[in-house]
Formats: sequence, structure tokens, C-alpha cells
Amino acid sequence: MRKGLFSLFIIVIGILLLSGCREATKPEGTITSAATTAITTVTGSILSLFERVAKLIKEDGTGTISIGMDRSEVLMILNEKNIPYSMIAHDIELGDSEYFGQGAAISGGTYYSFDFATMQLNSIYPMRQSFCGLKVGDSVQRVLDLYGKPDIYDNTDMGDFYHYLSLLNDGTVYFTVRVFSDGDTAMVNEMSLTYRTAEEMAEQ
Repeated sequence: MRKGLFSLFIIVIGILLLSGCREATKPEGTITSAATTAITTVTGSILSLFERVAKLIKEDGTGTISIGMDRSEVLMILNEKNIPYSMIAHDIELGDSEYFGQGAAISGGTYYSFDFATMQLNSIYPMRQSFCGLKVGDSVQRVLDLYGKPDIYDNTDMGDFYHYLSLLNDGTVYFTVRVFSDGDTAMVNEMSLTYRTAEEMAEQ
């Protein structure tokens, strides 16, 4: 019995030594399966966060979080959904960026901004992904397929702006898509939601 166990022990040691040799002979710079898994996990977490944030509010300003919602309610929902954020003055920066929390010079979260007087949500920018699935980097055709012809179209030095308007309470929600470049290379650069009161609309 002991002889059998000793033989098994020798076999296991031999396998481990061979495995170590194989690891040692890997060319320098080769990414191990563990490192690949870790990179995939981090990337997947970022993409998952984009999608979870996108599903909080619709392009018309309604949803789990809605335009006009009090900041305390927004914070409660973000906590319930386990979405990381930080407070920037009286606004909120969501942690839906690979730069968030890493001390980088470039911050990249989505800002939830609130009216100073009422503390009600009045704009969200820049959105990484929309409720319907439009993403930064998508084509102009994808914009038109999802939303159709814009209510307002602006061609400027800062890009082409596609504005889709929805009435909400006593104002209008602008879902704005900014597109850079022309022709086949044109792509979505950013998206935002902005609320304008009837008085603000009348002043334009």
C-alpha cells in the first residue's frame, strides 16, 4: 500500500515539475490565461455598468430615474442599483468610465446635474449608451434607424447635432446626439439629455 502511495507521489511531483518547465519556457510578453481572464472581467464589468446606467432613464426623460426627480431619490436608486458615483459640488458623477476612481487626469463619468434652486435633475451628459441601445462609436444610420428623422438638426463646427424632443411636465426634454466627421466615417461622439422649461423655450 505504502509503495503504491509513494509511486503516486512521485508521479504528481513529476507532473508539477513538467508544468513548471512549460511555464518557464513561455516567450516573454505572453499573456497567461489568468491575465486574459482578468482583463476580460474588467472590460465586461465596464460594459455591464454602461448598460445598467443606460437602462435607468429613457430618451424622453422618464424611467427608473426621471428628469425632475429630487437628488435624494436619485442617490437612493444609485445605491440600490450598486452604481458607483461621487459628488461633484451639488451634482453627481457616475462611475461608468474606465477612468473613474483611478486618479487619472481625465475624468470620464456621466454627470447627473441638478437645478440649484430645486435640486431636481435637469440634465445628464455625456451618456455612453442610450436606453434604446445607441452607443458612442455607432454610425449615423444607427441613429436614424433607432430614432428616425430628428426634430431639430444643427450642422456646426463642433459636429452635427441630432435633437429629439419630448414634452415632459411644463417643459421639453432634448435627447441630443452629437456626430463627428462626414460620410462613411461619421460616428456618434456623445449623447445627452437636457430639460428646458416653457419659459426657456420661449426665450429662444
